[in-house]
Amino acid sequence: MAEANTQLNSPERPAGSPEPRVEHSSAHELPSSSPVFGHATATPVCPAITTAPITAEPTPQAMADELVEEIEDILEDDLDKVYEQMPPAVQASFRQEGEKTAVDIQGIVSKVHFTARAVFRRIASWLKLIPGVNKFFLEQEAKIKTDEIVELVEKEQIDQAPKM
Repeated sequence: MAEANTQLNSPERPAGSPEPRVEHSSAHELPSSSPVFGHATATPVCPAITTAPITAEPTPQAMADELVEEIEDILEDDLDKVYEQMPPAVQASFRQEGEKTAVDIQGIVSKVHFTARAVFRRIASWLKLIPGVNKFFLEQEAKIKTDEIVELVEKEQIDQAPKM
């Protein structure tokens, strides 16, 4: 018995310490130090255990931000020359009001029923900030941009409609 005790009390393990636990890998996992895959964690081998990557659906906030970006793109179309001719102070207020207009329009079109007239009025009031703007230019640009936004919103609604 004394000989068995001396074998158990080897210099590697102090006397009285519990025996080390030996964990065995299951049939579905590779050992944790697999030289084949070179990573430290066990990897499932059985294809039924592996999972497909999870793809996150866009949140309503992300979709709203995307819609605001698209509305901003529509609003700034064909206004490059006009914007460049404005003084810097007017440019800053025009840009800031344009961003606010895009958010307002997103709020208008996010309703179940919206009127193009409300979008037109908001765009027209924004375009009135351009110094020396011609009334006919203003109405024409507001109408073109309103039509593009309504078309965009209708396309978005069709894309979001449940497929049968």
